[in-house]
Amino acid sequence: MKANVGTIDRVLRVAAGLVLIGLAVSGKVGVWGYIGVVPLLTGLFRFCPVYPLIGLNTLTLPRFHAHQIVGNFLMNGGRDEQEGTGTASAVHR
Repeated sequence: MKANVGTIDRVLRVAAGLVLIGLAVSGKVGVWGYIGVVPLLTGLFRFCPVYPLIGLNTLTLPRFHAHQIVGNFLMNGGRDEQEGTGTASAVHR
Protein backbone atom coordinates (compact mmCIF):
# COMPACT_ATOMS: atom_id res chain seq x y z
CA MET A 1 0.00 0.00 0.00
CA LYS A 2 1.78 3.08 -1.27
CA ALA A 3 0.41 6.38 0.09
CA ASN A 4 -1.63 8.30 -2.48
CA VAL A 5 -3.70 10.73 -0.36
CA GLY A 6 -2.31 14.24 0.15
CA THR A 7 -2.63 16.46 3.20
CA ILE A 8 -5.71 18.48 2.22
CA ASP A 9 -7.41 15.36 0.88
CA ARG A 10 -6.54 13.56 4.12
CA VAL A 11 -7.93 16.30 6.38
CA LEU A 12 -11.17 16.47 4.38
CA ARG A 13 -11.59 12.69 4.47
CA VAL A 14 -11.00 12.43 8.21
CA ALA A 15 -13.35 15.34 8.92
CA ALA A 16 -16.11 13.99 6.67
CA GLY A 17 -15.72 10.53 8.18
CA LEU A 18 -15.94 11.82 11.75
CA VAL A 19 -18.98 13.97 10.94
CA LEU A 20 -20.83 11.07 9.31
CA ILE A 21 -20.02 8.69 12.14
CA GLY A 22 -21.01 11.32 14.72
CA LEU A 23 -24.34 11.90 12.98
CA ALA A 24 -24.99 8.16 12.88
CA VAL A 25 -24.12 7.70 16.56
CA SER A 26 -26.33 10.61 17.59
CA GLY A 27 -29.25 9.27 15.56
CA LYS A 28 -29.47 12.32 13.27
CA VAL A 29 -29.00 10.07 10.23
CA GLY A 30 -29.66 6.40 9.71
CA VAL A 31 -27.25 3.50 9.77
CA TRP A 32 -25.88 4.65 6.41
CA GLY A 33 -23.91 7.31 8.31
CA TYR A 34 -21.48 4.61 9.39
CA ILE A 35 -20.17 4.68 5.81
CA GLY A 36 -18.04 7.48 7.28
CA VAL A 37 -15.65 4.73 8.34
CA VAL A 38 -14.44 4.53 4.72
CA PRO A 39 -13.21 8.12 4.33
CA LEU A 40 -11.95 8.07 7.91
CA LEU A 41 -9.77 4.99 7.33
CA THR A 42 -8.56 6.12 3.89
CA GLY A 43 -7.55 9.43 5.45
CA LEU A 44 -5.80 7.83 8.40
CA PHE A 45 -3.92 5.31 6.26
CA ARG A 46 -3.22 7.88 3.48
CA PHE A 47 -4.31 5.33 0.89
CA CYS A 48 -7.40 5.25 -1.29
CA PRO A 49 -7.85 1.97 -3.21
CA VAL A 50 -9.89 3.72 -5.93
CA TYR A 51 -7.18 6.26 -6.81
CA PRO A 52 -4.85 3.79 -8.61
CA LEU A 53 -7.79 2.55 -10.67
CA ILE A 54 -8.49 6.06 -11.97
CA GLY A 55 -4.85 7.19 -12.08
CA LEU A 56 -5.11 9.79 -9.33
CA ASN A 57 -2.59 10.60 -6.63
CA THR A 58 -3.20 13.71 -4.53
CA LEU A 59 0.04 13.14 -2.63
CA THR A 60 2.13 14.24 -5.61
CA LEU A 61 0.05 17.14 -6.92
CA PRO A 62 2.15 20.27 -7.52
CA ARG A 63 2.04 22.83 -4.76
CA PHE A 64 1.13 26.35 -5.70
CA HIS A 65 2.59 29.19 -3.71
CA ALA A 66 0.64 32.43 -3.78
CA HIS A 67 3.77 34.60 -3.81
CA GLN A 68 5.02 32.83 -6.96
CA ILE A 69 1.72 33.18 -8.77
CA VAL A 70 1.35 36.85 -7.84
CA GLY A 71 5.01 37.49 -8.69
CA ASN A 72 4.60 35.95 -12.14
CA PHE A 73 1.44 37.98 -12.67
CA LEU A 74 3.12 41.26 -11.70
CA MET A 75 6.30 40.59 -13.67
CA ASN A 76 4.28 39.97 -16.83
CA GLY A 77 2.23 43.14 -16.55
CA GLY A 78 -0.92 41.22 -15.70
CA ARG A 79 -0.60 38.90 -18.69
CA ASP A 80 -0.46 35.14 -18.46
CA GLU A 81 2.87 33.86 -19.79
CA GLN A 82 1.32 31.19 -21.98
CA GLU A 83 -2.10 32.53 -22.78
CA GLY A 84 -1.68 36.31 -22.75
CA THR A 85 -5.16 36.52 -21.27
CA GLY A 86 -4.53 39.01 -18.51
CA THR A 87 -5.00 36.54 -15.69
CA ALA A 88 -2.41 34.99 -13.42
CA SER A 89 -1.40 31.49 -14.35
CA ALA A 90 -1.90 28.77 -11.76
CA VAL A 91 0.95 26.72 -13.17
CA HIS A 92 3.89 26.20 -10.84
CA ARG A 93 7.07 27.19 -12.66
